[in-house]
Amino acid sequence: MFITVKYGEGHEAIFNPQCRVGLLLNCIKERCRCLNRDIELSDVQGNVKNLRQSPRRYANEFLTPRQAFVLLQVDNSEDSEYQYIPLLKDDQIITENFMAQLAKKESKENKDRPTSSRRPTSRQRSVVANLKNRRDRDSSQEEKSKSTERKSKKSLSMASLRVPKTSGRRNSAASPR
Repeated sequence: MFITVKYGEGHEAIFNPQCRVGLLLNCIKERCRCLNRDIELSDVQGNVKNLRQSPRRYANEFLTPRQAFVLLQVDNSEDSEYQYIPLLKDDQIITENFMAQLAKKESKENKDRPTSSRRPTSRQRSVVANLKNRRDRDSSQEEKSKSTERKSKKSLSMASLRVPKTSGRRNSAASPR
């Protein structure tokens, strides 16, 4: 899996998003030569990914594989809003619509981030797997107990049908000799 980050005068760099967000952003800063800047990514429509809010989560939870992203500089203005400045000079991508989408600024106080609906987190996957294992184990134990219960009922019903064996003769009182 990889993502493409577009920056500068039409430059592109490929990154592996299967790592923590903080590590990915640091690698992008190094490779794209913007070490002293706060950065963020947006898709090519201008939708900011807000990766900086979740530095300990995995980037592949937020970024679609093989998709292109635009590198943004984050300007922390003194009021309560961020300003995003694209670090890409490409008139085909950086359009008025792109800039209008970026202008939908996010308040610094609004730290809530919707979770990704595309893919569950690794923690969610492990919890689901544990629940499935527990459910399977419980159902197999329940099936074993039902099977044992059926066998014991069957053996009890067979025992009540058994007639004690006699020595091969009929009742001596009932048959004359």
